[in-house]
Amino acid sequence: MSVAVLFAFACVVLCLLTVVAVLLRNKRSIIRWVFALGMFALMIESLCIGLSAIAESPYEVFYWQRIRFTAMTFLPGAWLFFSLNYARGNAQRKRGKRRYA
Repeated sequence: MSVAVLFAFACVVLCLLTVVAVLLRNKRSIIRWVFALGMFALMIESLCIGLSAIAESPYEVFYWQRIRFTAMTFLPGAWLFFSLNYARGNAQRKRGKRRYA
């Protein structure tokens, strides 16, 4: 196995540990759930990168890359929602005051 594959699988383990740590916290909020969703999508993407790197046939590579791109579709929305709400101290009070261009 190459170093890139090992890094991909290490990223999977670290993302999974982060998701579990966030979800086991006592304080539950929508921000934590969205962060966990983003980390889970990142974990699936890294897993597919590692599995497509060790795939035997081009069909397997295509299969894992298709799942990877599907997981990547959740990343921008999750990180945008997380960053818009987490960057503000009390997002619930200021959420209605945003103006969209």
